[in-house]
Amino acid sequence: MRAKRVRTRHSRSHKGYEINKKKPDEKPVKKKKNSKFRTKVLSKVKTISLKSGIDLPFLFLVLTIVVIGLVMMFSASYPNAYYLHKGDSFYFIKNQLIFAVVGIIAMFSISYIDYNVFHKWAVPILGISFFLLVIVLVMPPINGVHRWVQLGSFSFQASEITKFAIVVSFAHFINLNFNRMGTFKYGILPYLIILAPTVVLLALEPHISCTVIVVLLAAGMLFIGGVKLKWFGMVLGAIASALIYLVVFTDKLTYANNRISGWLDPFSPGAGVDTWQTRQGLYAIGSGGLWGLGLGNSRQKYLYIPEPQNDFIFSVVCEELGFIGAVIILLLFALLIWRGMIIAMKAKDKERKDALSMLLGALKAKAIDKREDLTEAEENSIIAKEIKQCKDTIEMSPADRTDIIDQCKLRIAVYEEFAPKQMSEDEIKATIQSVLDELGITEPTGKDRGKIMKDLMPKVKGKADGKLVNQMVASMLK
Repeated sequence: MRAKRVRTRHSRSHKGYEINKKKPDEKPVKKKKNSKFRTKVLSKVKTISLKSGIDLPFLFLVLTIVVIGLVMMFSASYPNAYYLHKGDSFYFIKNQLIFAVVGIIAMFSISYIDYNVFHKWAVPILGISFFLLVIVLVMPPINGVHRWVQLGSFSFQASEITKFAIVVSFAHFINLNFNRMGTFKYGILPYLIILAPTVVLLALEPHISCTVIVVLLAAGMLFIGGVKLKWFGMVLGAIASALIYLVVFTDKLTYANNRISGWLDPFSPGAGVDTWQTRQGLYAIGSGGLWGLGLGNSRQKYLYIPEPQNDFIFSVVCEELGFIGAVIILLLFALLIWRGMIIAMKAKDKERKDALSMLLGALKAKAIDKREDLTEAEENSIIAKEIKQCKDTIEMSPADRTDIIDQCKLRIAVYEEFAPKQMSEDEIKATIQSVLDELGITEPTGKDRGKIMKDLMPKVKGKADGKLVNQMVASMLK
């Protein structure tokens, strides 16, 4: 009894007891239940979330920018539309509305597609981009430049497809060569082959601003992809030097020279340099002041700015909404970029990432043991080994362990992206026969098995299943 009393007294003096002890006058806290309406709303919100494909903050920012853009598009364009299109003030806004609706529908549709599917379409998209960049050069020029592909009443800039193609193709090849991006062969050369003709074709349009954007996109992706700084700096420096030389010291890009000189001093341009639109845009920005002249009250859009519905729409925004309105719009775009970065970092691809991490770990471990870089054959052998281990795990796993089976299947699918094409049975048989011919063996027996396998395995290593090779060799022995 004494021992029991001591234990009781000890337990009551313990901190945990005093903390968790319920006071007599303390009422239990009831968990607040959601109302039926709130529950219904939350269930709807959950269906439109990052998990199911749509991020609500990103969607809100996109729709806000689209609505503001449509309002400002109409405000900036209706005088020009009325003058150029027989009194149809809605000419430009009608087309823009169609594009906005199609774009939003496409955004919703694409958001539910696994982005890994673009690996299969990377090369075709790149091919389409090159085709359009070539086609656009033979199209009739608009305002002295070859940028638009005209399909009846519908037109678009080929360079917009190019931006998307560069992102998709670079992402695809960086993913394939993720463990070899530090080398010139895999980290620089493939991307130069893509980028060099793209830059040349864009310069021929000419479209210098898009050229700069494409180069910056490529540079950013290569940097994130793990290219060594020395290669990165050399290539980027070479491209920048070439562009500067062409623009400043030659007449090959007269258009770009004129644009740059006009931008540097729009009020005192050189001979043959037209800065009318630039000057009118600056007048519009200056007259807007802090708060602007009010929505719809721009003066420069009345045929002073030649094409206020295009690139110079922001000058009309500044004139009508002022400095405050312009800053708000820029902040919305900044928030859109920030949210996009968050979505990218939280992309639901953990399983693929884990599989690649395991593969990379196996490759690094082998390189450490060897104390030098692995050859391509050695890398292929390790990949084949990892695939075989996953297949063995599937065979040995009970049928009800679907979690293990599914995980191994996913890893196999990821690893096969990097594995060389596996030899067919006919190809293996032909390789075995070639080895027999080299060894001068016409009727192989069990005694010849060791010699055959010694010469055969280097030729099929990483390219064929070892078990299958052994079976086929055994079937040919007498």
